Amino acid sequence: MTHQTFHKKICAIITVIGLASIFTICSTQNTFASTKLTTIESFSANYYLKRNAEGLAEMRIVEDILADFTDTTDQHGLRRVIPYTNNDGKNLTFPSDRELNIEVWRNGENEPIDHINAEDGYFEVFIGDANQVLNGQQLYRLEYTVINPVLDFGEYQELTWDANGNDWETSFTEVSAAIHLDKNIQADFTDDVICYMGEFGSMRHCGSLVLEDGALFAANYLPSGHTLTFSLKFDANTFIMPTANKDLTLIGFFTVMITTGFFIVLLDILVWHNTREKRQYYRGLFTKPEYAPPKGFTVAEMAQNHLGSHQTSNQKVAELIELAVQDKIQVIQSAPKRKSKHNTWTIRILTTDLTADQTLTLKLLSGKKHTLRVGQEISLETSYSNPALLQLEQDYNSSLKKSLQQKELWQTNKSSKTKTASSAHQDHTTAQNFCIQNNLAIFIAVTALWLGFSILAFCIILDQQVPYRELVGAPALCILYILIVLGICIFTIISCVYNYAYSLRTSKGLEYSRYLDGLKLYIKMAEQERLDFLQSVKGANTSPQGIVKLYEKLLPYAILFGLEKSWLRELEHYYKTQNISAPSWYISPYAFSMADFQRATNRATQSFNNVLHSGLSNSSSSASSFGGGGFAGSGGGGGGGGSW
Repeated sequence: MTHQTFHKKICAIITVIGLASIFTICSTQNTFASTKLTTIESFSANYYLKRNAEGLAEMRIVEDILADFTDTTDQHGLRRVIPYTNNDGKNLTFPSDRELNIEVWRNGENEPIDHINAEDGYFEVFIGDANQVLNGQQLYRLEYTVINPVLDFGEYQELTWDANGNDWETSFTEVSAAIHLDKNIQADFTDDVICYMGEFGSMRHCGSLVLEDGALFAANYLPSGHTLTFSLKFDANTFIMPTANKDLTLIGFFTVMITTGFFIVLLDILVWHNTREKRQYYRGLFTKPEYAPPKGFTVAEMAQNHLGSHQTSNQKVAELIELAVQDKIQVIQSAPKRKSKHNTWTIRILTTDLTADQTLTLKLLSGKKHTLRVGQEISLETSYSNPALLQLEQDYNSSLKKSLQQKELWQTNKSSKTKTASSAHQDHTTAQNFCIQNNLAIFIAVTALWLGFSILAFCIILDQQVPYRELVGAPALCILYILIVLGICIFTIISCVYNYAYSLRTSKGLEYSRYLDGLKLYIKMAEQERLDFLQSVKGANTSPQGIVKLYEKLLPYAILFGLEKSWLRELEHYYKTQNISAPSWYISPYAFSMADFQRATNRATQSFNNVLHSGLSNSSSSASSFGGGGFAGSGGGGGGGGSW
């Protein structure tokens, strides 16, 4: 028997056992299951509305419920669900949303309440004794008081109330509701009444009658999920409308957040202070034009060390062109193939005597981790990421960091002090630099914890907020909170990047960063200014051939700074007007063209970007019945229930 066949048999056995269990349970339930209450003979409620001493509406509710438990088994009593809000949850109709003051009688005697669940928006009352089973007809009387049941519509006020509610699991033989108005508000009653019955949204009218002290409403045969809803209209200003309960949670949260945020800013100031000496030293370095690339460094190393602005997306392309200028590779343009309108570009490797970062750059371009060989050609077609190439990308960055540390441009734990190339200036000790980086780590950790806890607390506050509680300070504090969080996060990111950059670099590294600023300054000069500058430099070759060689060496840096268009235009001018042949590293069936070469660099940029970017994407209720909008279930009160 195969492993797969064994699994199939096991699954079949489990399925048969499961089906047998289901049939057994169903048949057992049909025989022994508890039968719940399905019908309530009568639901009769009396509502006593008055204006209390504070001028607020207050209504005592007396519900008489006649339930027949004759056909039930194992039922202990009545379960009544009573909402504690109205006006779409905006008004709290009980003194508390956690405690219900209710009295219950059964057949004229006090009836115990087993327990009350305070749920989201309603109380669930379990009336009866869990140790007692009921049988026959039982007459319940429930009495409780609600506050602020009346809604204000400006020109008038209105009481819209669901008598029994839409959420009963039982049907009703008859439902009636009588509203009794206190003498001090009878004059404010406009005698306008209306009654609806049915499921939620029904506009079917039920019987209504205006009485001397109020009104009477009645309906017969309401299935489960159907209710009786009545409305009465009062003059404006009959009742004082309640003010929302004040919730100071947001103010308390905001105070704590501002206090802790203040300490984060203090910590940032401490980190900023620790790098002050290096910042002052860097600012004191004079930027003068530099016409030659720095010796002993690759363009990628200089780009990684540079503190100024440059286009990091062009770093690998610049390194590729540097390899070409150094005659380590060739850039080859081929004529369009049949049925194709586009030229193809390839890179041919001339030597494997490369630095670690140069080797990794060519491997990233080829899309493979295989060892490079002389004569190998790499197509400049779009490459897509895979786990191996993502690892190469990490190795590339690690290689640059290690190289900069070995060449004493970046701080290492093994070095103690580093002297400048042109003065007796010394760096901080290793311990001091270690302290700076530790402070940065602490600062980042504290900020991350602050951000995480503040967002969590803020979400909890908003999640627990209910309409009948006024969140004091919202929405102004919410907007201010978002702005402060964004501000501190941006401030933290900038500060960490800025300070870490200074703590990472030695004085020598800072000097070479300034050197690159000088190189950029020279590349951005006008042609005549560059020529005048070369004339003033002793030993500089200012012949057309010498200028072309210099411009070719500076081409990788022009690409790094995003200035390659103007630089290529200068080269193209010399190739055409001075009868200087195209460089040996550029092979094409056509004359050197700035536009063609630009297409090649763009193709290489796209290929490098896709390696990284594709990898990143793959990892990882109440309406006025008098305005025509009333319906069954549109009022306060109501709720539902059944037996338990």
